[in-house]
Amino acid sequence: MGTDMTPERRDKFIATLDRRQPDMTLITDQVHKARNTAALIRTADAVGIGEIHSVEPKEGYRFAGTTQGSDRWVKPLVQRL
Repeated sequence: MGTDMTPERRDKFIATLDRRQPDMTLITDQVHKARNTAALIRTADAVGIGEIHSVEPKEGYRFAGTTQGSDRWVKPLVQRL
């Protein structure tokens, strides 16, 4: 963290990090629309869930940037049938 950060801003960052939920995992089973899966990834990121286990549909997924960067913080683990 930069030296020009105010103590209030630093406290806000720390409070946000303290609310993350590393012991919680989201599990999905063959969600057919990639946009719905992307929404789940964004939601998991918003509430601090760091891992998703997903069973991919037989047709697979085609993502086109719909996670809006949340995929940098949430690790998807995909099981293919």
